[in-house]
Amino acid sequence: MSLFAELKRRNVLRVAAAYAAVDCLRTALANPSYVTPFLEPYRSFYDGIREEPVFVELVAELESQE
Repeated sequence: MSLFAELKRRNVLRVAAAYAAVDCLRTALANPSYVTPFLEPYRSFYDGIREEPVFVELVAELESQE
């Protein structure tokens, strides 16, 4: 596999991971759970997708609800 193909593949996976994580967080926040909207998005677990637009949008929505 060429370097360009590998970089392209990794970016696609990161974007897919961001959408999956945001979908999971939205589901957890909509239902009774241990997910706390004021803490969860700031956990280091999400550092890999923190700059993805879909995650930035979720954090902005949560901050506007405070």
